[in-house]
Amino acid sequence: MKRRIAILQPGYLPWLGYFDQLARVDLFVHYDDVQYTRRDWRNRNRVKGPDGPQWLTVPVAVKGRYDTLIRDVAIADADWARRHLATLRPPEPRPARRITRTGSATPPSLPRPASSDGSWPSFRGPVASGVADGQRLPDSWNGETRTNIRWKTPIPGLGHSSPVVWGDRVFVTIAVSSLGGATFKPGLYGDGDASTDRSRHKWIVYAIDKRTGKVVWERLAFEGEPVDKRHIKSTYASSTPATDGRIVVAWFGSQGVYAYDVNGTALWKVDLGRLDLGAYDVPAVEWGPASSPIIWDDLVILQCDNQTDSFIVAP
Repeated sequence: MKRRIAILQPGYLPWLGYFDQLARVDLFVHYDDVQYTRRDWRNRNRVKGPDGPQWLTVPVAVKGRYDTLIRDVAIADADWARRHLATLRPPEPRPARRITRTGSATPPSLPRPASSDGSWPSFRGPVASGVADGQRLPDSWNGETRTNIRWKTPIPGLGHSSPVVWGDRVFVTIAVSSLGGATFKPGLYGDGDASTDRSRHKWIVYAIDKRTGKVVWERLAFEGEPVDKRHIKSTYASSTPATDGRIVVAWFGSQGVYAYDVNGTALWKVDLGRLDLGAYDVPAVEWGPASSPIIWDDLVILQCDNQTDSFIVAP
């Protein structure tokens, strides 16, 4: 029985055409100069691309050490060569991104903001420092004895976003699967895979009374099947909302950006189109958004770190 074998010597940089053949080989042999990442086994090597040498990542099926002959690369993942080639070849021309905004053309009359004292208006708090000055917060809590816990309010669904606070309002975002059993699993495992959860979801913004824990209002921002994907260790509501005491803004990735006043009146929404957010070197992997909006004067600023054509926008 004949077997197709590919051999790579790291001292010689192959052209892209060499990797076009790799999906059809039975055995891949790599000689020395092996670099491993922590907790998983990958080969890192360079390949001649259109703009000069670039790094290529090869999934390795067996463990080894530096300067060890590596055999039997995970050819079962026959698509890896094509995925990496896509990152090395010049991209095809793309149409301009279409961003649509829905809302009143006239600036709305907004409520006067409450005092900002004690507020936590966006991710990592005031000026993104992660520091709450002068709050005199307790340094321990106990959920069973309710020590230093004033109230507890159940919120359905999954969300990695942080709550934000202004005055007597706490704002929370969440994504609720129609299946009811959607989960994520944190920890040191996996290889950056995207979740297979494509169930219909509801993306919701909650306003909660900071003094009592009572839900003051909730608004359904979007309902449907997810337009993008999420990391297996993440959720479809990972971006923290932002508020300036007058409005609260929530970003749900490809599902859009939504603004409400602090009383729950819908102000506007912006569709940023399909966002492809994930591993820079593996286009097939999607993780969803991780950055959060900020409000500066009259601007809402978003960072969209796409696989290609990343951009910053102020809708």
